[in-house]
Amino acid sequence: MRFLAADTGYDKQSLREGLRDLGIRPLIKYRIFAPYDHAHDARIDDNRYNQRSMTQTVNSAVKRSLGFPVRARS
Repeated sequence: MRFLAADTGYDKQSLREGLRDLGIRPLIKYRIFAPYDHAHDARIDDNRYNQRSMTQTVNSAVKRSLGFPVRARS
C-alpha cells in the first residue's frame, strides 16, 4: 500500500507518523483548528483522495446486499 485515504475522523498525528514510518503516504484531511490547516488540505492530491468515496460506495453496496455483519473469510 502506498497511500491511505481517510476522512477527518482519522486526523491524528500519531496515525500519520505511524503510516509514514511504514512508507505509506497519509491522505487524511485535517480538522480545521488553525489557518495553516487549510494549507495542509490544499496539498492533498484530490484525485487520489476522492477514490476514498468510491470505496465507501462499494462497501455500502456490499453491506446492503449481503447484510450488515459482513466478515473477512480468513
